[in-house]
Amino acid sequence: MIKTLFHIAMTISLTLFISCAKDDTVASPSYISDNKYFSDGDIEVVFENDKSNGINVIFMGDVYFQNHLEASDGIYRKHALNTISYLFNSTPFSQYKKHFNAYIIYAESKLFVSEDKKNEVKTPFGSSVSPDGLPSISNWRAIDGYVSKLTGKPRGEKDLILISIKSHSGGGTAWLNNNVAIFGAEDHRVMLHEVGHAFANLGDEYANESYQPIILQEVANLDSTNNPDLIKWKHFLGLSDYIEVGAYEGGNYRESGFWRPEEQSVMGWGSYFNAPSREAIVKKIMELKKLEYNFKEFLKIDKSNDNSSKKTDSDLENKNSIELKCGVNLQSQ
Repeated sequence: MIKTLFHIAMTISLTLFISCAKDDTVASPSYISDNKYFSDGDIEVVFENDKSNGINVIFMGDVYFQNHLEASDGIYRKHALNTISYLFNSTPFSQYKKHFNAYIIYAESKLFVSEDKKNEVKTPFGSSVSPDGLPSISNWRAIDGYVSKLTGKPRGEKDLILISIKSHSGGGTAWLNNNVAIFGAEDHRVMLHEVGHAFANLGDEYANESYQPIILQEVANLDSTNNPDLIKWKHFLGLSDYIEVGAYEGGNYRESGFWRPEEQSVMGWGSYFNAPSREAIVKKIMELKKLEYNFKEFLKIDKSNDNSSKKTDSDLENKNSIELKCGVNLQSQ
């Protein structure tokens, strides 16, 4: 069953999380269902800006039980709307929202008593957490099954899947260019980080010696040289509106030998995408929409955002106070 936010019966205030842009995206709507709870597989339309050719952002959750699926004010719905709002209040998604649609697909987990009288939980996506605190899922076919309820086919390149695990917090997982981001409920900064991996093939801009460096051939925000004539983002160097772009050593899980474009970003310890990362996201949007990318047009639109390319005190504090756990896998599922 597809439900839409245009069928509004009353207004409930929801806390919407803001990243780097003015909140003009997801309002604070309330939906009153015919039933007290959403059913497993129900679909809610958050917005449709390009229904026939848009990129679909699809929120789904694991370890959410029936009592979390209340239709009017349920936790599942709150988490979904907050997550979608955070994404589309973050540049460059806020500036290119016209190319996207956003949906909630409700997925219900169940608690049952086994034959040996033990309480067991059955979740749609088989989520678990690794010993180092990273979430994962085991039932990838379930993603295709739920997506097909919306699109009539398994997930495709225009489907960006956001999977919130209610029982987890502290880290996330993504597969490069696989369009699936996994994160703990309400971990919005982690969600944005994982979207960078999953949607735009962005690499990690922090050091963690327990991880192996990845191949950087198609990664826009990391390089193995700091030569200004050769570095991947050389076209930003010297531009008056991008004085923060340079070559900062450290990234790709190593303290040295690799360079990142800005001192911090959400792919490291910051809260927003740096300029080359924003460009990579926009290029991916243009590619999926079969539109021509133009650097001058990108600069014009990017410049319209006052906060996207400026360091903040909180970002600098995050360098020392926030450890972001993230699992990246180069293999597609």
